[in-house]
Amino acid sequence: MRDMLRLKLGKFRGSIKIFQGHITVLGRSGSGKTNTAKVLLEELTKKKVLTLVVDWAGEYSVKGFERLVPGDNFSIPVFTPSDVEDPERVDVIVDLFDATFRLTQPQLYMLRLAVKRAVSLDARSISDLLEALEEVPVRSYYDNEVKAALVRRLAPLAEGRISRALEGGLRG
Repeated sequence: MRDMLRLKLGKFRGSIKIFQGHITVLGRSGSGKTNTAKVLLEELTKKKVLTLVVDWAGEYSVKGFERLVPGDNFSIPVFTPSDVEDPERVDVIVDLFDATFRLTQPQLYMLRLAVKRAVSLDARSISDLLEALEEVPVRSYYDNEVKAALVRRLAPLAEGRISRALEGGLRG
């Protein structure tokens, strides 16, 4: 079976079936999750299995692995220079924010206006998007509340490492 690997994990010997190429290591604090994951990495590497570890706590430093730190040497830019040429890109960006924040219909509409404006102005960052959002006209108290809700969600993404990770270092 292709998705079946036989790994040696200390005293435990057995087959570990990898479902769709994903492994999750769960457990209480101090239960050995980090050590188990490191042993898994070493064994998978021996078997030449491509591996990606998402390490939110910065606990992994394994020989032979490149460490990508969002905002330092790794980024996923929200905006790219080619966005202006791709009319569907606005919808993709809005859909990503909707999937993340579960926006209301009025928020989606206002965000779409802001993203469209940001793309037309060659935006490169969430700060640029926030500036474009500021320019969206407010016609009522309700519009003001919708805009404020969007700002509350987006503003933290325009700060620190997360900002650098989402910008992609495109500013010169």
